[in-house]
Amino acid sequence: MWLAYKVLALVISLAAIAGIILISARNWGAYEPRDIRGALRAQDQPLPGAAEGARPLAREDWDRIMNRMAGEDPKNYLRAILEADGLCDYALKARGFPGETMGERMQAIPSGQFRSLEDFWRAHKVRNELAHDPNRSISPSEGDVMMRIYERVLGDLEAI
Repeated sequence: MWLAYKVLALVISLAAIAGIILISARNWGAYEPRDIRGALRAQDQPLPGAAEGARPLAREDWDRIMNRMAGEDPKNYLRAILEADGLCDYALKARGFPGETMGERMQAIPSGQFRSLEDFWRAHKVRNELAHDPNRSISPSEGDVMMRIYERVLGDLEAI
C-alpha cells in the first residue's frame, strides 16, 4: 500500500516540476523588452540625428509598446513601462549622452534641454520600483501617466 502512495507522490512531483519548467520557459523573457531587442543590439552604431531629416529612430518600437497598452491586464502595463524606459535609454545612447548607466546618461542631460526631465526621473524611479519590488503594482491610470511621460521624453529626444 505504501508503495502505491510513494509512486503516486513521485508522479505528482514530476508533473509539478515539469509544469514549473514549462511555465518558466514560456515566461523567460517577461521582463526583457522583446520589441526593442534588435534596436538595443544596434545601439552602439552611430545614428543620424532627427534634425538632419532622418526618420525618428524609435517610432515603430513606440507604436508596438503602445499597442501593448490596449488591454486592461496589469502585466501589459508593467511590461510596456519597462520597455518604454528601455527605449528612452536607447534614445539617450543614440543621441550621444555619456554614461555607463541610464541614470548617468540622465544626469548628463543639460538642465532646460528637456521640458519633462523631472517627470522623466520620477518615471524612471517608478520603473525601478516595478522591476525590483515584486509587491509593487501599477494601476491603469498610473500606467497611462507614465506612458505619457515616456512619450514626452522620446519627443524631446526627437526619437518619435
